[in-house]
Amino acid sequence: MDLNNQAVDENNKATKTCFVIMPISEPEGCYDSGHFMQVYQQLIKPACNKAGFKSIRADEVVKSNYIEIDILKKIITSDMVICDLSNNNPNVLYELGVRHAMKRPAVLIKDKKTQRIFDIQGIRCVEYNSSLRGDLLPKDKKELTNTIIQTYNGHIQEEDYNSLLQLIYNVKDELPKSHQLHQELKNELSEIKRLTDDVLNKVNEIYSKTNDYNSSRVESSVQADQEKNQDRDQYQGQNDQGQQDEEYYDVNGENIKVGDIIYFNGINIGTLHSADMVSVTIIDCNGNISKIHVTDDSYRSLSKTILRFNPSLIIDSSSIRNEFYHNYDDPFSPFGDVGA
Repeated sequence: MDLNNQAVDENNKATKTCFVIMPISEPEGCYDSGHFMQVYQQLIKPACNKAGFKSIRADEVVKSNYIEIDILKKIITSDMVICDLSNNNPNVLYELGVRHAMKRPAVLIKDKKTQRIFDIQGIRCVEYNSSLRGDLLPKDKKELTNTIIQTYNGHIQEEDYNSLLQLIYNVKDELPKSHQLHQELKNELSEIKRLTDDVLNKVNEIYSKTNDYNSSRVESSVQADQEKNQDRDQYQGQNDQGQQDEEYYDVNGENIKVGDIIYFNGINIGTLHSADMVSVTIIDCNGNISKIHVTDDSYRSLSKTILRFNPSLIIDSSSIRNEFYHNYDDPFSPFGDVGA
């Protein structure tokens, strides 16, 4: 069989399908209206027929509620795909990626004014003249026809013409035996999984112990606070009992015990250290000790309260009156003759 004139028919079919991925509409200012339809009708479709394929475009797919699914099925299941990269249309590139991911044969074409794309520049790409001139068109159709036949037959013979390596899993094509995992590698992967599970279990165990430790610390803190409160209450009770047993001293007519604050004319001068019938001993805030004898005038101003009634501070109003009018003799005083 001449591989240059006819594609190998692996399923003994009369006609094989070739899905054409290409721009459906023209970008404004780049191509004339209907340009890509002319490319399809005058170049791609005749080349497919010559190679023994029935061509079909996306806009020829039977429309349903899920047109995208129908197109994806055509991209994956068609015997051949022609992808026109002219103008670097993103939808075209996406659909080409799906085809390559399935490790299915595809022929790339583009017009000569479109630059090559870096990521796929290593793959053979047939260039055609976008003017579709009558003197150039036959040559372009012949080159495209031969490329379709060679690519398809290369795929049948597992030479992988114009296709990328399989990029995803979960496809019908099985991996070559050379790619199957060795049993030893499987065992190593199982061991890695087991070790990973052990690490996760250790992490969970540490996390659980940390929570238990924190809970224990909180409980210990609460218990310590309770014990402190009990000790304080016990000390307070003992202190109260001790206060009942303490001896009170009579200081300037008041019962004052050791440690009470002593005020002198309302000023805090320290605490009571000791007292007897002769004197009172006081300790100030700096630890200085001083004695006040009961015969001192200042003794009568001592008190355990800020304010205290001191009989010595009583002012005789009559003496103030006599003193005032003695200094200011006023014959018209309402009190009469001061000197009387």
